[in-house]
Amino acid sequence: MRAKFINENMSFERSNDALKDLNIGKRIKIEKWLNIKENFVGYYCINRDLTIDVNLKHPSSSAGINFGNIPDYIKFNFINSSLAAFNLHSLKGFPKIVNGSVTFQSISVTKEEIENFCDVKGNIIKM
Repeated sequence: MRAKFINENMSFERSNDALKDLNIGKRIKIEKWLNIKENFVGYYCINRDLTIDVNLKHPSSSAGINFGNIPDYIKFNFINSSLAAFNLHSLKGFPKIVNGSVTFQSISVTKEEIENFCDVKGNIIKM
């Protein structure tokens, strides 16, 4: 019986991203986190800088995000809908652009901080 070499048993899909081939790395962690969120599945794009753009199908849809337990590797860039931000303790991971209104729940972040940090096309409303 002949011994098999490692490269005979492994069938990696060859690409430019070895970490993706190995199913490890930040991009994979981001994809896994986003795929758990039902309202994001199939509606996001991970940019080269690993920020996230969300483009929900219906403009009247709202992206609801609990920022209280958002991982450090999640950083939104653009959300093409309104945003409902829950447990907002800081602007960590908060998008740079929201193409809609922002409704937020926070005891530490102010409306003015959001206005200075994010380009919001609609209204900013504190719950």
